[in-house]
Amino acid sequence: MDIDFPIFRLAEQYLIYAEAAARAGSAAEKTTATGYINLIRQRAYGNTSGNISAAALTPDFVLDERARELYWEGLRRTDLIRYGKFTD
Repeated sequence: MDIDFPIFRLAEQYLIYAEAAARAGSAAEKTTATGYINLIRQRAYGNTSGNISAAALTPDFVLDERARELYWEGLRRTDLIRYGKFTD
């Protein structure tokens, strides 16, 4: 490959926002983040059967969702270190 720059997917940006909102966001930010998560899940499921509620948006849920969405992209180890779960 002749590309020397990282590629960031829109889904990754949504997950970054969701993580920040789940950790210390206001109710409005969590609602927005839930909408972003649901957009990702609707694309993956093909319908709304996988949608979540704002109450389900926790940091651990976002970590799990990152694992599902960003599989094979080499980010899992960094995510686990950031969450303090790499050596557990």
